[in-house]
Amino acid sequence: SLVEALTRGLPDGGVPQLHRARSVIDTPGQHPEPLKYDVDDLEDLLETFNEPINGIYNKLHALSEHIDDTEDFINLLQDSHRNKLIQLDLVMTSLTFSVSVLAAVSSVFGMNLHSGLEDNGVAFSYVIVVGLIVSSLVFLAFLMYSRKQSLL
Repeated sequence: SLVEALTRGLPDGGVPQLHRARSVIDTPGQHPEPLKYDVDDLEDLLETFNEPINGIYNKLHALSEHIDDTEDFINLLQDSHRNKLIQLDLVMTSLTFSVSVLAAVSSVFGMNLHSGLEDNGVAFSYVIVVGLIVSSLVFLAFLMYSRKQSLL
């Protein structure tokens, strides 16, 4: 019963109102006192437990707010890491594009087309150096544009 559950939560000795309420509930017809007195005892008993219950509720509410704050903090950390990964992806994509310029030049020379440059020994070195310079300029242009747009 409710009284037994409340009794288990009390320290040794208990509360006199609880014992009075228990005797009234266990043997309702044997008490000559008016019902108002019994209701007052029960009200006193419930008021006794009201303060600890409110304290527990406040602690649970504070814990719930702390959990929500922790969740928001973790979401912010995840967003920060996600943004860093997106920036890294942007840099790697622009590097891949700039290297593809050099790959396009090498694919032209790999087609076995006769342009007269295949007999010149220095032309290959010039083409490689010019291709690397163009690739580097394309990569730097992407980086500068990304910084100007506040992407990096």
